[in-house]
Amino acid sequence: MLVAGVAPSEARGWMEFVQFVKVERPRIGSLLEHGSLLALELPLLRVGVTAGSFLMQQLGDAETKERLDAVAQQFFGQDVQVKIEPLSQQKKAPLSLVAEEEKKESDRGRRLREDALAHPLVQKAVEVFSGKIESVKPIDKGFV
Repeated sequence: MLVAGVAPSEARGWMEFVQFVKVERPRIGSLLEHGSLLALELPLLRVGVTAGSFLMQQLGDAETKERLDAVAQQFFGQDVQVKIEPLSQQKKAPLSLVAEEEKKESDRGRRLREDALAHPLVQKAVEVFSGKIESVKPIDKGFV
């Protein structure tokens, strides 16, 4: 998965880091996956979150920040400063890991629907029975 506006190596390091934080500090990790990676230029890690949000309050908390810096140091093997930056509605930021996953699922659903509607047997069944496709439900958890 690529994060828009972020170098591939940064995106990979970001995803791995968030997964590591989720194991070491589950509460902080679950908050962090909603943030957007702005830059991963060690020793600085910049994460954007919506200004004034619950997420900003939680990740901006001094104790949480201290723990996040410590787990970042553990993961990257060097001193790391994690900077949580407020994002305004106007500032275009890369998608968070959660938003990226939701987009992927929504794209998958759209492709499944298009493929199903384009299938010759489905088209014939709709024609023969004068039917209408109301929904398409995946029968697997695979990739399209």
